[in-house]
Amino acid sequence: MHLRSPLVSALAAGALLLPAAVSVSAPPAPLATTTVAASAATSGSTGGAAAATRSTLGKPSARSLQMTTQRERVKIRVNAPRGQKVHLQRLDAGRWRTVSTTTAPRSGSSALVQLALPAKAGYRSYRVVLAKSGSNPQRISTTVKIFQSDTKKHAAYIAKARAYMKAYCPSTPIYINSPRVTRGNTIGQAWTTWRWTSDGRTERWSWNATIELRSGLGAAELRHTALHECAHIVQARPIRAGQKAYDASVARTEKAFAAGRADPQEQQADCMATARTGSTRFNYYTKSCSGSRLKNAKQLWSAYGKKYQDPRLTWTRKVA
Repeated sequence: MHLRSPLVSALAAGALLLPAAVSVSAPPAPLATTTVAASAATSGSTGGAAAATRSTLGKPSARSLQMTTQRERVKIRVNAPRGQKVHLQRLDAGRWRTVSTTTAPRSGSSALVQLALPAKAGYRSYRVVLAKSGSNPQRISTTVKIFQSDTKKHAAYIAKARAYMKAYCPSTPIYINSPRVTRGNTIGQAWTTWRWTSDGRTERWSWNATIELRSGLGAAELRHTALHECAHIVQARPIRAGQKAYDASVARTEKAFAAGRADPQEQQADCMATARTGSTRFNYYTKSCSGSRLKNAKQLWSAYGKKYQDPRLTWTRKVA
């Protein structure tokens, strides 16, 4: 996470309480998936047999961070489908507008329905409507918030940010002006979330890495911020080598950056950016980046900067 500096002391103190920008627990819930509960059932009483066959909606799901150039879909489960129309609606200027429609299967106990999500930049509310059909009343899900980054509008800005960190984060998705970096003083944020499953013999791992940046930063500030967020991505990569490797890397970071009020990983990310730019001008968490601190920052770039760069990596590991 990177915050704009300088800040008044009250804001700075509050900023230090924000969560670290890299996940430190496994397996966390995936950041990029949003699920919402379906709306309450329509009121009214029915007979037992009729009620059992009435259609209901499950939980809509979609990635909460998306890009306007991607073909995305909103998924929702329809229970007891009977061939109804299923509409995806977007809230525009206070009114719900249908933006995508499909048809549910005519029979079966349950079906996963997918609705195309049209490109529309910004942070917007969506809902799914199951149309009335026969004895089945209309069903409406609660809303789901989806952000779409305007890839075309910010193409040059994204290319510049990418150029600054291409040696270490060549393909990590970059989202511009997402809600997390347009509120308050946050101007950059990075996330790596991972999960694993095991059958007792084999562990199956996966991770997802993303970077979010605010637009409008000058060249020098953008360079530092992009490198700072890329550093957070690199901090998580030791998990690919195993939990012990990750824990050892975190321990080295905490030892090297024990001094200071800020989170050690945030201080390390600042110093990792400094190791590449040679400047502490835009450092927010620490400007003490010399000696053992600078050595630690350079060592992490060297050890993992050019390894495990795939932002959506999957792998397996035998259980000992």
